[in-house]
Amino acid sequence: MHTFDTIMHAGETRTGSLHMHDEFMLEFHEGMSPRYTRNPMVYQGKYINVHRDKQGHYQVHLKKMEMNNRLNAFRVVKAILTELLNAKKVLGL
Repeated sequence: MHTFDTIMHAGETRTGSLHMHDEFMLEFHEGMSPRYTRNPMVYQGKYINVHRDKQGHYQVHLKKMEMNNRLNAFRVVKAILTELLNAKKVLGL
């Protein structure tokens, strides 16, 4: 198996070609290098997004929300806390 400098994990898909030399000999050539995504999003909620940086640290970003008279700040804070705890559980922290 010829891949670009990384080990293939269970459930991962790669683009490439599979060649059959005989009944027992298969050879895979990866077509293109895996695309690098800067700070990939690992959790997306209604109020927060969580990204992972190159060092493996998690960054929590609040989504934009409109501040008006209808906004119940206590309800929003409780929803953000619930999403943070859910993200922590989903990410296995």
